[in-house]
Formats: sequence, structure tokens, C-alpha cells
Amino acid sequence: MIWQTLGFGSIKKYFEKALGEDSLEHAYLFSGQEMIGKRSFSLELAAHLQGGPVQGRPVNPDLLVLGDKESVGIDQVRHLKTFLSFKPYAGRYKIAVIDNAHRMGADAVNAMLKVLEEPPPHSLLILISANPSALLPTVYSRCVEIKFAPHSRADLLKHLEKLGLNQSQTEFL
Repeated sequence: MIWQTLGFGSIKKYFEKALGEDSLEHAYLFSGQEMIGKRSFSLELAAHLQGGPVQGRPVNPDLLVLGDKESVGIDQVRHLKTFLSFKPYAGRYKIAVIDNAHRMGADAVNAMLKVLEEPPPHSLLILISANPSALLPTVYSRCVEIKFAPHSRADLLKHLEKLGLNQSQTEFL
């Protein structure tokens, strides 16, 4: 598998192995500091699972992303349940990514528990949170947590140099 997301080698290996052995879990919690690449990684993982191109990421009828601009409410979770109830259109999975899952309202969390407890067989849920301790224990316990560690300074500098930035720009960033 060719990955475009910077770093996270052990996480990439974990998912490559899970895909090779067909042993994906039904729900994952991607945790780690803000702006580290959890969302980018989840979208790239979804593209790999669907066998589609990663670059350009065309509209995917088997992918639903919630919570990237506002907190997830009860209506969005109802839409999520409907989305997951259908079989995949083109890929093998219906994938739902919930960004900032720790910001879900109480009604949304309670509605989400049913999906986490009895997921459709062709579904994959990815919850993303920079504050996993803010999630209800019942939600947290039904997900496999994948912890995203910060990138090393050396890796970041090497990546910025590959982008063609000069030394002072690289150091500034």
C-alpha cells in the first residue's frame, strides 16, 4: 500500500495487516493532538478500503464525514444510521468518519450507541477526537483506540524540505 499521509508508520502497518487478514474492527477511535493528521489519515484509509484513488478524493457514495465544521447533532446521527443501513454501493464497506467526536451532544451520543452496539456487518466507524476522555465511557469502550503521536522534528523538517522550502522557511514552520 502506498500512503501519502506523513508519518504514523506503526499505524499504517496495523491497518495493512488488518486489511490483509480481513480483521478490521467495526469502530475505531483516532486520538491525538489537534491538527496532527488524524482526519487526513482516516480519509486516506477510507480510500484504500474502497480501492479508489487517494489523490483528488472524488465523491464517494460509501463515505460519510460528519463533524468537520460543526458538532454532530441527533439529526446527523439519524442520517448516519440510515446511511449505514444500506449496503455499500461500490466498495466493500460503508465508512463513517466523525470528526471532533468529543463535541457530540448527549442526544447524538445516545443515538450513536445503538450503532456502536449493533453495527451493520458492512460498516466501519471512525471517531476522531483530540479529547477522548470527554467521550462517554460506553462510547469509548466500544471502539478500538488508535493513538496518533506527534511527528518528530526531524521528520517534519525533511518533509518541508521535500516541498521545496528554503532553510529559513522550513525553520519558521
